[in-house]
Amino acid sequence: MLVNVAGVAYINGYNVANTISGLFSIFIIASCTGFETFAAQNIGAKKYDRVGRGFKGIIIFGIALCLILSGVTLLCQEPLISLYLTDKTGTAFTFAQKYMILLIPNYFFILGKYSVDGFFKAQLKVYLFTVSSFISLVLRVMFGYMLEPVCGLWALAIAASIGNAVAMVFDWVCVFVDPKNKCYWRMTKPHTPDGTLLQ
Repeated sequence: MLVNVAGVAYINGYNVANTISGLFSIFIIASCTGFETFAAQNIGAKKYDRVGRGFKGIIIFGIALCLILSGVTLLCQEPLISLYLTDKTGTAFTFAQKYMILLIPNYFFILGKYSVDGFFKAQLKVYLFTVSSFISLVLRVMFGYMLEPVCGLWALAIAASIGNAVAMVFDWVCVFVDPKNKCYWRMTKPHTPDGTLLQ
């Protein structure tokens, strides 16, 4: 709704920027989804130490991936946008460039959210993933409308980052405060081969 009333040029720029950033985000989400399968298999096998090592691995790999995608966004945005828009001096092209830059922090928030969501789903705690996604969606809409009078259409990019950032914080708090969260506690504390936590 906010974009539709801005005009055709902004609609085109918005769609292009979100299409490219969305494609980049797929790499991050796919990596986290792969970890989800890995975690579920090792939780079932009671190899909790492997879950912990896998989580560390996905965080390190994910940060490196986000940095690469950020670099590509900054250095290659012009040729990427040119695949969709031909007028490099037009409003749509300029808007898409700036909008893509504003979405860079969102790569890291997506990593932080979806990596922990992998823990939740591997443990069949889908309700936490659902709550996290609901928080992200509601805040994106709410802050989009709240910030639009001040920031214009840039509010949509800012709101996307806020929504995912708060959802990420919610995920990590759930991991740290729940002592029954086997994935977290048993990856950081010693345990016996059968999975019993050692005090």
